[in-house]
Amino acid sequence: FGAEAVMTPADCASGTDRVALVAAEQDAEIVINVQGDEPLVTGSSLDRLVGAFEDPSVEAATLREPFDSAGDLFDPNQVKVVVTPAGDALYFSRSPIPYLRGKGHLTFDFRGAMFAKPNPLEGYWKHVGIYAYRRSVLLQFARTAPTPLELAEGLEQLRLLETGRKIRVFDSDFRSVGVDTPQDLRLAAQL
Repeated sequence: FGAEAVMTPADCASGTDRVALVAAEQDAEIVINVQGDEPLVTGSSLDRLVGAFEDPSVEAATLREPFDSAGDLFDPNQVKVVVTPAGDALYFSRSPIPYLRGKGHLTFDFRGAMFAKPNPLEGYWKHVGIYAYRRSVLLQFARTAPTPLELAEGLEQLRLLETGRKIRVFDSDFRSVGVDTPQDLRLAAQL
């Protein structure tokens, strides 16, 4: 369709490192990383990410969506995000965050029983693995060694947070299906 493909070395540590390697050779102020496992992304969501950079304080941006099932909430492959009232990421995790103690939400009692009260998933947000960066921030990311929380969770975006960078988080206008398994691919094809 007219796009240029660039092969990156196999030893790149992450998708973000691959994008940074290519971005270093480009003349662009904003770089968007749409990973191949997010086939349902919409143009309007990408426009929302690009529009974020009209605010000069935005260094990076990403998307979130509400959870649809408790199974997804407890799935470590479904990354969770919590944000500040201003919309910047506080943390990303493979574990359900925040812990909504006494709020009447979803709870798990470690004997295997799960209790759901009305709207049990309210307050939980799933991260959608699409990022936009100021090119300078992306290139600095690539020059920075992986950080302890990044290594612990296996989530490269934590490197930005641990080094004092902000990630602005926007609501997605589509339901993401990260295609990581044959079952995910069947679901994405149905949608």
